[in-house]
Amino acid sequence: MGGDGAIYWTEHLDYPVELVIVGEPSGNRLALGHRGILQVWATFPGRSVHASAPERGDNPNYALAAFLCRLEASQHNLKSHPVLGPTTIAPTVIEVDTTSNNVTPAWARVLLDIRSGIESPAGIERFIRKLAGNSPVQITYAFGEESASSEDPITGFYTEPEQPVVGRVQSLLGSGMGHMPELIRFQFATDGRHYAVHGLTVLGFAPGEEDLAHTVRESISLDEMAESLRGHVALLREF
Repeated sequence: MGGDGAIYWTEHLDYPVELVIVGEPSGNRLALGHRGILQVWATFPGRSVHASAPERGDNPNYALAAFLCRLEASQHNLKSHPVLGPTTIAPTVIEVDTTSNNVTPAWARVLLDIRSGIESPAGIERFIRKLAGNSPVQITYAFGEESASSEDPITGFYTEPEQPVVGRVQSLLGSGMGHMPELIRFQFATDGRHYAVHGLTVLGFAPGEEDLAHTVRESISLDEMAESLRGHVALLREF
């Protein structure tokens, strides 16, 4: 549900927390962070008419199609975080207002899934409007983010590898597993973003492969699970 449980926990936290371990699949490697997530609707208005006389209206499907082509060609212009990786914008859901197959729509919209550890919501909005060109576009935020026009980076989580806690956790996990865990980043988003905004130190560690998550092939080997448990036990005993 978008992290409702994590949000509730942080808002009602009444005891000190030195470290949060996010148990999302990392292949028993230590994840330093991930990009933030923002989802926006880009809506292109038009004028609906009967499909037999399209010249009388203004079909927004063309403006949307042109926008999507420019978006695909311009992704490389977005900033990239040195550790968390490049900013991406993926069009996912496309909707129009009409269900009639012989009427052109009055509007067409696309849901844009944005992942970034360096771009701001305001910067993304400027980027969308630039790609829209002369076509009017309305931008609304899918989850009603209060900081929609903020110039601050889209919030994920990131713990710099130079921080002492990283070396400490890496060493303790290694003592339990029998080898030092590699430092990586998550590709997807986790509840870690809800902890980081409250100033909590966050790292990710768990068995399982990220590219199998939420698929019919998702699984964890018994050996990997045992290795993870040995690492967790060492961390819990000594941290």
